[in-house]
Amino acid sequence: MTKAVQGTARGGAAKAIATGVEPATLPGKRRRAPAPTAPTPAEITNPKRLFSKPYAIDSLLQFGSHLAIRLWAVDATDFIRIVVRSKGVASRDTIVSTLFYPRRDIDKYPDARVFGLTIFLSDPAILQSDNVEVLLVSRNDEVLVVQGRISRSNYAEFFGAVVYDMQRTGRPIEQRLLFDRTLALPKLLQSSWQHYLSSEKQAFTSFGHSYRPASYSIVTVFYRRSFLAGLYAFTASVLDTPPEAEIILCFQQAAAFQQQIDYLEGLFRLFQINHKIILFEDNVGFAAANNIAVEQSSSPRILLVNPDICCSEPEIYGRIAEAADDGAIYGATLLSDADEVMHNGIEFIDQTVTFKSRALRVLRTSHIGRHGPVELIEEGQIDTVEAVSGALFAVSRATWDRIGGLPEHFVFAHFEDVEMCRKAAQLGIDVKVYNTRKLVHLESYGSGEDSMLGAIKQINSAIFNMGTP
Repeated sequence: MTKAVQGTARGGAAKAIATGVEPATLPGKRRRAPAPTAPTPAEITNPKRLFSKPYAIDSLLQFGSHLAIRLWAVDATDFIRIVVRSKGVASRDTIVSTLFYPRRDIDKYPDARVFGLTIFLSDPAILQSDNVEVLLVSRNDEVLVVQGRISRSNYAEFFGAVVYDMQRTGRPIEQRLLFDRTLALPKLLQSSWQHYLSSEKQAFTSFGHSYRPASYSIVTVFYRRSFLAGLYAFTASVLDTPPEAEIILCFQQAAAFQQQIDYLEGLFRLFQINHKIILFEDNVGFAAANNIAVEQSSSPRILLVNPDICCSEPEIYGRIAEAADDGAIYGATLLSDADEVMHNGIEFIDQTVTFKSRALRVLRTSHIGRHGPVELIEEGQIDTVEAVSGALFAVSRATWDRIGGLPEHFVFAHFEDVEMCRKAAQLGIDVKVYNTRKLVHLESYGSGEDSMLGAIKQINSAIFNMGTP
């Protein structure tokens, strides 16, 4: 990482105060600090003062009006107030959250209370500035000033850096967000996502051809090029779908799929299959991609199907789509590749999450019938449930429009399906599951599974339990 200009300490090092103080941004007049004095021998030998990079900004990552400032060698307990200024002005619109975590080289200072500090903030004034000044104010009004030059970054780099630092705090990300009294960090995560999404979801192109009126649309969103086997397996099942179906394929970061897109376009035209292909320059998330695909569709029924769904009888898609004519949201039984039930609807479970002396009630989701025998599934039976998985999701266009589509405030993917079901219930719309043995879900093959995806799930779980913004 590019090292920024090292800051200077004013008024000597601040005295340590009790841990657990929540720093906040309090714009105001800058206090004049006392003139610096020469360090005493005790100060020189004190392990708290022996830092390899004393009080320095390591990086300044900017995305839009959002900024992540990393400082190394900070004893976080010294400071009770943080002020961030650009062009000498501390904006009244600034929202600040902080993350404390052990330094990577803490082994060098076994007796020191040494931390890293990431300041995550949003301030419109950042857009007009290349430099930032951070003031760390002690209880005794002693001020440490560090300065640095902003490095512009894309959303993936910015979000990845914040997630990495959240993971280093040693607390589960979901817990860190749920017990944030100010809600500053959850708001900052969502506002940076919305800033990114507002521009990126408009950066798409679409093309295709309709050979006949469509009675239902199958919408599939592809995320990663690594799951090409699923793409071709899905294509094979699509070729067997009834002629009244419309196939809509969305490709996130479409440049990675160019060869496959050309192949599919030729295949659809050769077999005269109603189709539309939508290409996104970047990853706009599950909800936004599907919402745009539904806007582009031409049929009265919508069927969202993940690329990791394998279908042994394509006609089942039409039967599930037609079942949604009753105005309900429909899911379907999904089997695992071990030939057992993976999903037959979702139920909400109340759970208590605790941190220190605080406790919160949260909702967890549980897949009905998970690991149950396939023999218990009655083909064509319909059950009412609380929610269904977005891996296969059927709804009439009228119901889709009434609900308003999938909620887009979740970061990338996860929980938008159960949030839509929760909203449907509030509107008096039923949620049902169509029992079938024809669908196998190769879970997470379509989007992949890694530590970043795990972090995204925790972030969205916290957002889900905080309620719709």
